[in-house]
Amino acid sequence: MKKVFALCLILLTLGACKSTQIPGTDITESAASQSKSVLNIVNGHYKNSLDFKTAFIKGSTNYQGKGQNLNATTEIRIEKDKQILLNVKFLGFTVAKALITKDKVQYYEKMNSAYFEGDYRMLSQWLGTDLDFQKVQNLLLGHAINDLNREKLIASLEEGLHKLESTNTKGLESTYYFEDEGLLLKKEALTQKKQNRSITISYPNYQKIQNITLPTEIKIDAEQEKTIHLNIIYNQVTFNEELTFPYSVPSNYKRININ
Repeated sequence: MKKVFALCLILLTLGACKSTQIPGTDITESAASQSKSVLNIVNGHYKNSLDFKTAFIKGSTNYQGKGQNLNATTEIRIEKDKQILLNVKFLGFTVAKALITKDKVQYYEKMNSAYFEGDYRMLSQWLGTDLDFQKVQNLLLGHAINDLNREKLIASLEEGLHKLESTNTKGLESTYYFEDEGLLLKKEALTQKKQNRSITISYPNYQKIQNITLPTEIKIDAEQEKTIHLNIIYNQVTFNEELTFPYSVPSNYKRININ
């Protein structure tokens, strides 16, 4: 159960507007028919604006794995480049909460009255890829997890998408797929064949809200001993509100380690 909660929480591992809901504009996507250079694809992907100070996202989450099928609501509060608060609720009550900062990962869950607190090293070892705050934030916002400017990549076409494949794998194979119109990330796959571990993250749809392009749905498929499916749908988004990030572990909870 420790690993299940860790994956669900870390991979969700995310003039001020005061409205309760912002209607978004659907993004036009197109299939790729002609090759583009690695530089054009990377630069085009990073042109998609993430210019905000805070974001408040309400969504619905479905988890499938280890014989379980769970549905919950999720609140994601982001102070860009600083902290992320995830609050998972069932029937209106908080069942798990996580606070992610640049230096630390903290979460607790009520089912087992347990909590975790530590740096990214242990979680990185378990997930099979170097993990940090920026990568979690990228995942929630529809940007490639890794910094594409720091990777050696080759470009090709595959099933109507631009494919970028990392050539400096060091045991970790990284592949990214982009549509043609705005070079939005449609899918990324991280695989460690020797350890029989893989994570695939898909973004079926995007919307533009206040000139900011965000995914409306995130699908995560993780395989390590067992297969886990996580589906997150963003139902409501507001930007640049004054947000608080309340987090405190109940006094009777037991600290756990993720091995």
